[in-house]
Amino acid sequence: MMNNICINNVVLIGFLGAEPEYRVLESGIKMARFSLATNEFYIDKNGAQQEHTEWHKIVAWREVAGYCFDKLHRGSLVRIEGKIRSTEITDKHSLNTQRVYEIIANSVQLLTNDATTSNEQNKSQERVQNLVPPAPLDVDDIPF
Repeated sequence: MMNNICINNVVLIGFLGAEPEYRVLESGIKMARFSLATNEFYIDKNGAQQEHTEWHKIVAWREVAGYCFDKLHRGSLVRIEGKIRSTEITDKHSLNTQRVYEIIANSVQLLTNDATTSNEQNKSQERVQNLVPPAPLDVDDIPF
C-alpha cells in the first residue's frame, strides 16, 4: 500500500488592506476576517520592472481571531501561516456559482507596530522583498 502525503500549507507576508472584521458567533467562537496584500515584482519581456499585487482573503478563528482584533490594523505588516480552503457561493439572483478561496490562519505574527509610519512600512516591505529571491521567469530557469 502506498502512503499518500498531502500538504496544504501557506505562508504569506503582506499588508492588511483594511481593519479586521471581528465577530463572536452565537456559540461564543471568535472569528476575524481581513484582506492581505502581497506584492510580486518581475521583469517583463521589455526589461521593465513590473509589480503585481495579489489580494488574499484571510479568516482566523478562536484565539488567533482575538489576537487579530487586538493587534492588527489597516496597513499592518503581518506574517500569516495557514491553509487554503475553497467554498462554492451561489448568487441568489443569477444562480451563478463561484468558487471562493480563503486562507484559514493557524498563526498570525505582527511584524510592525501602530507607531510605524507609511515610510517605515515601505522600508519594511523592501526588506522583506529582498529576503526572497524572485521566482524564475521561465520553467527552464528552475534549478531542479
